[in-house]
Amino acid sequence: MNRADPNPKFELLRDPGNAGELASLIRAATDPTEVFEQFRRLLLLPGAYVQRDVLVVEGDVIRKALRASSAIPSRTLAKVANASPRYHRTITSFIAACLLVSGRLDDATRNAVSIEYGKCPTNFDRAIAIIGRHTSVQSMLQAQMLVSEKNYLTIVLRAAGYSDLALEIGRHVAKISSKIHQRVHQDKLRVFTDRWTFAIGHIVILAYLVKAQGSGLTPYGGIRIWNGGIANRYLMDRVSTLSDNFDYIRSYRFFGELHSVNHAEIFDDQYLNYFDTCGVIADKAGDETGAILERPALSDPAFETFRTALGLQPSARIVTLHCREAGYRVDSRHGLRNVDIATYLPAIRRLVERGYTVIRLGDRSMTPLPKIPGVFDYARSTLKSPELDVLLTGVATFHIGSSSGLSLVPQLFGTPCLYLNWYPLDMMPWGRRNWSVLRPMRHLDGSGRVTDPSVYFRYGRMPDRALLNACGVEPENLTAEQVEHAVEAFVDGLSADRGPPDRTGRNIGPVLIAGADGADEPFIRVPTETIR
Repeated sequence: MNRADPNPKFELLRDPGNAGELASLIRAATDPTEVFEQFRRLLLLPGAYVQRDVLVVEGDVIRKALRASSAIPSRTLAKVANASPRYHRTITSFIAACLLVSGRLDDATRNAVSIEYGKCPTNFDRAIAIIGRHTSVQSMLQAQMLVSEKNYLTIVLRAAGYSDLALEIGRHVAKISSKIHQRVHQDKLRVFTDRWTFAIGHIVILAYLVKAQGSGLTPYGGIRIWNGGIANRYLMDRVSTLSDNFDYIRSYRFFGELHSVNHAEIFDDQYLNYFDTCGVIADKAGDETGAILERPALSDPAFETFRTALGLQPSARIVTLHCREAGYRVDSRHGLRNVDIATYLPAIRRLVERGYTVIRLGDRSMTPLPKIPGVFDYARSTLKSPELDVLLTGVATFHIGSSSGLSLVPQLFGTPCLYLNWYPLDMMPWGRRNWSVLRPMRHLDGSGRVTDPSVYFRYGRMPDRALLNACGVEPENLTAEQVEHAVEAFVDGLSADRGPPDRTGRNIGPVLIAGADGADEPFIRVPTETIR
């Protein structure tokens, strides 16, 4: 039966017919069988579980359904999977997550069994294959499909708060990608899909991987990118200069690596997340500030035109600011990365008093800034351009950012960064001169603000508020007073001019969390060894 058929005779079969009502029933249900059945119905509603490749069901509901699957017989799970059309990635990935969370296949079995992906006759067989550690493929297309399904599985697991399982599968992806490059490309080429170019933050990470290839830190002889959307062509043109063998190719011409926060990079014979990988490459191939791109000259035509339009002197000290808001990409999964610009205004005014010119970056959907002398709302101005989106962070004295791709761009030029309200904690910004102040969290039992780093890094990879609430914590924004204190302390630290930092140990700067209510010190520094 076509669930999207508008024929009224099917309305009774769909009742209740919307995801929100089903989600409420799932949250209220206590019987695991009922929870699983209601979630199965939700999966069948067109667009209720995933829209445009993005999960739309809140994490607490997915987590409850996965836990409920422990009470469901394996035969029933197989029926649910196989009742859908073959190669139904949404169903297959959910059932695969059920198998992992319920422990249907122990580690010994998953490590011992070898499965040929191309010989899996059903969705359920493929669900077993994508959680297997030794699943083999016989063609480039099979490899691309397997990696895509493993990637989608990591999205489901992370959404439900099973970050360790998501990271394990992400390591499978890295291992498979490496083997395919060795077997198909003989390590002559490293190929990336267009998922690496559609967002500016992805391009920044790609830049470091290209730099690693161009500097001989990896065995690859060249870089290829699938043709597709490019978030900032000016930046991509700069990135292409980091390799002597860089080009774009038709999609699917070669196996291409996907981009995901859950994936790992095999570097220095260990699995690293992408941010830690960037830190290693910055140490090995960057200049004394960690920059891998040359800082823009003040005489750059685009910047000179901008400076003239604002009446800025060449000696002006610029601070770039980016406070992520919801307008650029409407996606509830990224909601906790957004911040309130109003809480930054006192700090902005204080920076102007100290002689800085503050330039707010972003897009035209941003909340307008009030008129403040010495502050320019570039995000909403007619001067905005792809070139200046990049150049301004390169000429800045320092950058104040949030958990956004645009706030990673200054890293390319070695511009010091203060990251405020950083969330989630899957990956922490690299850069020894940078500071990261985490988004505060509060215990829902009334015991106050979370100040234990182990609690932060237990829950801090959960992507949405509903899941965090279900775990007993509530994320907050830094207050205006906390923002101002962090900015003042960061600026004072930069003014001390202690010289280039020592390049030993992990490439990460101070990480701070808000102190307890009423504490003498507003922030607590997290020991580097406890940062996951």
